[in-house]
Amino acid sequence: MLNEAGIVLRVGKASCGRTIGHRLGDYFRWGDKVLGKGVAKNDTFKDVRYIATIAVPKDRAFEAPAIEEFLLRRLESPLNSLGMSFHIRNSARVD
Repeated sequence: MLNEAGIVLRVGKASCGRTIGHRLGDYFRWGDKVLGKGVAKNDTFKDVRYIATIAVPKDRAFEAPAIEEFLLRRLESPLNSLGMSFHIRNSARVD
């Protein structure tokens, strides 16, 4: 999930037989059906403007957790717990 500026806010994956649509349904509901715009279910996701996906073939699904872990550590996205701790740590710094 990315904001208007293209900054990654959250990294996640669909799992346990759930589709990406079901997973996104945890965070968004349909708003404007004509334009296909979703509405955040709570303020945490109000800044999300774009959804980017990485397709993983079914026979390589075991790679999805590794890809997610790599992206979490590399991007330190603020809406993931790993990223939250990074951003909290750095916002408390006095320069």
